[in-house]
Amino acid sequence: MSDAAYYVPTTGPAGTTDSAVHIEWFRPTDRTVSTWGTTLQHGAPPSALLARALDRCGARPGTRLTRITVDLLGPVPLTDLEVRSWIERPGRKIELVVAELWAAGPDGTHRAVARGSAWRLETVELPEVANAA
Repeated sequence: MSDAAYYVPTTGPAGTTDSAVHIEWFRPTDRTVSTWGTTLQHGAPPSALLARALDRCGARPGTRLTRITVDLLGPVPLTDLEVRSWIERPGRKIELVVAELWAAGPDGTHRAVARGSAWRLETVELPEVANAA
C-alpha cells in the first residue's frame, strides 16, 4: 500500500449485502484530514472515492461516464466509510449511476454523508472530421 493513499480498503460488518447495491468499505488515512478541522475530511478525497465507485458500478465496454456531480451532505468524519453504488436508471445507451458514502455519526447512527451521480453514455466511433480552412 502506498504511503500516499487517501483510503485503505477494509471489511464491513457481516450481513451488509444487497444484490442491487455494490458495497465497499474504506478507512481514511491522515491524508484526508481537512484544513478546516482535524475531525473531518477535506472534500476532494470523498469526491474521488465517489467517482471511483461510479466508474466501477456496472461498467461495460463501449460506455463512459459523463457529467459527474457530487453533493457533500455534511461533514465527512474521519471514520470508516461504507461506499454504496447502484444503477438508478438502467439503459442500453444511457444510464444513471448513483453512489453514496455512509458513516457513523457521534451518536453511532449511520447516515449518508455524500452522494454522487453520473450519466453513463454509449460511445460510438466517428469518422475523422476534415479540417476546412
